[in-house]
Amino acid sequence: MKIRLQAGKLDYTENEAAHALGISTGQFRSLLLRHLLQRQMLTRVRLTRFRPTDLLLLSVLEQKHNR
Repeated sequence: MKIRLQAGKLDYTENEAAHALGISTGQFRSLLLRHLLQRQMLTRVRLTRFRPTDLLLLSVLEQKHNR
């Protein structure tokens, strides 16, 4: 999974994070559920922001999951 971060950007919305990872928003939510969140948490948190380090961690976790 190749990450496309925007220079100088410190946080990303869910849609921006999905775009930066090259996946759909639905795939991004599945990624969060697989690796970080319980389903109940994802429905309660509407305005989640992600830092570049969060995206790096998710991409590493997903690569390990797909091996």
